[in-house]
Amino acid sequence: MQQSIAATSLGGTVKEKLYAISAAGFRLVTLTDSELLVDELSPAKLAELLRELGIRVSMFRAHAIFGSDDGQHRTLVRERIQRKFEVMQTMGASLMHVSLTREQADQRHAETASQLAVLADLAQSRGYAV
Repeated sequence: MQQSIAATSLGGTVKEKLYAISAAGFRLVTLTDSELLVDELSPAKLAELLRELGIRVSMFRAHAIFGSDDGQHRTLVRERIQRKFEVMQTMGASLMHVSLTREQADQRHAETASQLAVLADLAQSRGYAV
């Protein structure tokens, strides 16, 4: 059995976290898109570092995927999902974790269900799991 560690459980930059994770003997890591947003590494440079360290991304945690379900926002949601999948592809990840707070889910149940269906269809078309 292989064990994975969440990079968010460590302090520092993504690069520092990955070096520490590698030194500790982990070969799988969970990364979040928020970690990538605040770091200087592009997804391509991150993928290169992951290969150098012999680490694979076991799961990519995506935040802020969903929004309003009107026509204009629906297109933006699809585009946002596609960009997250592009980042996953670059890093070699195949599993995405998404979450909402209970309050968000309760307030927009129908919208969320609709957007999860879109997410699932797009994931399936790329061979990803959500």
